[in-house]
Amino acid sequence: MNPTELRTARSLTFWFTDLKGIALTACVTGLLSLPLPAWNAIQTITAATSPTNAFWRLAGIPVLVLTILFSAIIPLFYFALYRNEAMLYFPKRLRLLALIAAVTFVVIVLTTLPAWIRSLAAYFGALAAFDWRMGAASVLVFVRDPRTIGQLSKLLGEASNIACILMLIAIFRCANEPLEADIPVSKLLRVMTKVAVISWGLVVAFLVLRVIAMPYVFFQLRTYAFQIGRTPPQLWVMMAEAVRTLLIQACLFAGPYIVYRSQRERIGSLVDFESGPEPIESAG
Repeated sequence: MNPTELRTARSLTFWFTDLKGIALTACVTGLLSLPLPAWNAIQTITAATSPTNAFWRLAGIPVLVLTILFSAIIPLFYFALYRNEAMLYFPKRLRLLALIAAVTFVVIVLTTLPAWIRSLAAYFGALAAFDWRMGAASVLVFVRDPRTIGQLSKLLGEASNIACILMLIAIFRCANEPLEADIPVSKLLRVMTKVAVISWGLVVAFLVLRVIAMPYVFFQLRTYAFQIGRTPPQLWVMMAEAVRTLLIQACLFAGPYIVYRSQRERIGSLVDFESGPEPIESAG
């Protein structure tokens, strides 16, 4: 391997282990992926509620704001991880958990790519037939087109997912440093880690219950569909979507959980290190 290839390999290795840099990337992509879905939800709420029924419209906006704030917890956790200056300790089993979560997330992302590529091809086909002769008005219509917003939202969402995968890979490849030269973990990281673990832990628990209850929901929907003369949904489709959603949220939960567990074990390791037996001095 020549010196140029060696420097490139070292640069790539450092990038995949640069936990702080990847955390900042995950924070930025995560925050950028939130506004467009929120805008689409506002448009949906506005279109679905009539002007005379202002109560549901006013009630939907605060719920949407709370949902956005809740969705921002994971990106803010990444920001706290980026700001932390302390060396984190990741035991081998937690690094293995990060690898399993990363591989799972990669598989999920790859399975969604064919459908996205087909939709992207259809979008570019419609874009080629778009009338650009109106100048700036054409650009405004293009930007406001729901298909443009949808594709951009999908792109930002996939970028956020890839950043999360890179974060898990960085945790897996993170080497443990000696505890003697350690400094305390920042208060911001401790707080955001607990908030992320508690909030996303509740989400994962709810989604587990959702998967368990899906057969019952299916039979209820099938009975109702037969009563109104509609084709009932397929159980495997409902189960596949429920399991996919559970796995995605579990992969997002893996990062905060691993950092939380590493902090707990780091404290225990420091206590054991500081309370170890004093060296026996020789009598000579």
